[in-house]
Amino acid sequence: MRCAGAGRVPYEVFGSPRGIDKLSLDQLDAALSTTRNRGGKAARTWGDLGVTGDWADKPIHIVGLQPWNGFEEFARQRVLDHNGKRGEWRPGVADGSTPADPNVHWEKTVFNLAKDVHDDPYAIGYTGMAYVDQGVKVLSLSDHVGDAAYAPTYENVASAAYPLSRVTYFNVNKRPGKQLDPVMEELIRFILSKQGQHVVAGQQVFLPLRSGQATASLRALNTAP
Repeated sequence: MRCAGAGRVPYEVFGSPRGIDKLSLDQLDAALSTTRNRGGKAARTWGDLGVTGDWADKPIHIVGLQPWNGFEEFARQRVLDHNGKRGEWRPGVADGSTPADPNVHWEKTVFNLAKDVHDDPYAIGYTGMAYVDQGVKVLSLSDHVGDAAYAPTYENVASAAYPLSRVTYFNVNKRPGKQLDPVMEELIRFILSKQGQHVVAGQQVFLPLRSGQATASLRALNTAP
């Protein structure tokens, strides 16, 4: 059984170059992927993403997470997958006959991503909001070039206007026809209650669920076979 749990969590895209405050998921796909399922041309310099002047011919250095990781898998699905086609990252490590891309660096955990971008003036990366612990420029995002771009503010993430956020879930192993463990059920009911969501808000790691999401999760809990 699966139901929405703590709430929404944003993933922030950040970079160092001056002259750029927003990007679209189309542009990110052109810079980050080998597949470019969104139809754009490969973006390999900052000029390809609209930066002018001295930065235009500078290479885009990609900082990301080595697959498989829940963070990178969500970003891959949300940004690189498109129209039913699976997207693939530009490789940060060699794989068989495929060499590593010299402008891609992969970390095994999220903890150094913001520092890597902070220390490299040509870098761009992504991570969860809780792990932005350096003075990097957080970019506003849109789905397509020309669409309204949204910063990862509380309001934009809570309303799902910011395009790179997801809902966290509880997954419990309930046998069909059997009662869910009463302690587990009580925990889930508390988290989905107004009091529980108030605790979530106070911890400032996740955003609380919207009322419709909490109601739908309670319905799933009440009607699970």
